[in-house]
Amino acid sequence: MTLRRLLAAMTLGSTVAVASAQPCETLECGQVAVADGYGFNFPDPDSFVPDRRPAIAVNLFGGACTHPPIGGPRWWLLTGDENGNGSVDSVDELIRRLDDLYADGWRRIILHLPAGSYPGQRMSSSQWWPMPAAKRAVLGQRLNIWLATHFESTLGIYAGFKINDPCSLCMAGCEGCSDCGNGSGCVTCPECWNAEAARLPDTTSAIDMCVVADNIQPWLAAGVSEIWFDASAAPGDEILLALLRLAGNPDYAGTVRFVGEPIPNGGPGGGMNVPLAHAVRRLGFVAARRYFEKVGGGAPAAMWTFDPTNTEILISLRPDDFCIDGDTTDADPCTGCSDFCGGTTDGVLIDLVHDRVTRGYIPFARWTRSAEMIRRIYDIRPRTIACPGDLDADGDVDFHDIGRLSVQLGRLSDSTLYHGDLDFDDDVDMFDLMILLGDPDLPGPCSASSP
Repeated sequence: MTLRRLLAAMTLGSTVAVASAQPCETLECGQVAVADGYGFNFPDPDSFVPDRRPAIAVNLFGGACTHPPIGGPRWWLLTGDENGNGSVDSVDELIRRLDDLYADGWRRIILHLPAGSYPGQRMSSSQWWPMPAAKRAVLGQRLNIWLATHFESTLGIYAGFKINDPCSLCMAGCEGCSDCGNGSGCVTCPECWNAEAARLPDTTSAIDMCVVADNIQPWLAAGVSEIWFDASAAPGDEILLALLRLAGNPDYAGTVRFVGEPIPNGGPGGGMNVPLAHAVRRLGFVAARRYFEKVGGGAPAAMWTFDPTNTEILISLRPDDFCIDGDTTDADPCTGCSDFCGGTTDGVLIDLVHDRVTRGYIPFARWTRSAEMIRRIYDIRPRTIACPGDLDADGDVDFHDIGRLSVQLGRLSDSTLYHGDLDFDDDVDMFDLMILLGDPDLPGPCSASSP
């Protein structure tokens, strides 16, 4: 697919007028900032203010192919208007889910892949225009209204970093195909046959900055204030440098925060790459737990411990980021465990998450159980947590929970539900123990529901 971008004749300083031939319904770029020389300067580390709030994802990955959609949450694929309110049902359901997260105390919410991606190719940054027109027509307005009525909340999107035609999710045409003519043996979707390959954004190119605008500006208009770029900080440095230069584009400074994934590594012992460690003082970064513990090469914990006053390093918490025994009824102690941990089951998961928090990480919830752990550690609306006596968040109230609280008895301040503060008075004392001993679920699985 050809971009067919036309550069206007007039150049105003470092701002270039760019018009789009509109291969679909992309924006008219108007004036876009273009860097001189090698690119925009990196963001100033002295001006970086880390956002230390834990984050939670809403999975909107609509499947690998858009025609027809495959996989992903079925509700996000709905295109009708069953209740007749003039809004697409999928957008109605998204707003309902945002309301639920807000009621649970979450204020930093990330929409994960609203338009989807293609198999075998990572993902494109294009996440607005490939969505159905009926959805786009109401999504921006509904998100703006939601943000205006839910104070202190921010929304972000998780997307790819490389750019191509904003109307296409394709990363490369016929990648991995033995016969591009009919798709035999092809891992891409038919829409991607003969498509242009995606590329890193070049901040010295008016065409590229127009494509970036086409991808980002609709989300900014919808109220989104964070863009989380997947695979944007690989150890090869080239991608990371492109990300830092894009973050220095004055079109986005003070308007949107860029978060990269993962953080630079490859230093001594697998730890932080010292020549590029300055990057974590300029942007937020996120990576999965296995990145730090496997790709990190078993480096000492000090190399993966961060100063919360000047860094924003999030750790993504999904089921495959933990070594969970997938079948506790068989003789294998680690059926279905993630391979990065060498087949060794984890200890108490909530303690593992708490350890990362004390080392300066910010947790990013990607599944229900991790969200429950984070709420207990941070005391995010603890009075609304179902089954508060389940201190280790493993789904039951038992003598393990009694033991955990007993260890914390006498804690006088800075106590959360994680420590056993069941009466929410900032300490752990005999009153908390009495509440736990009187829990109707003790011993047994949680049955309580949120108030």
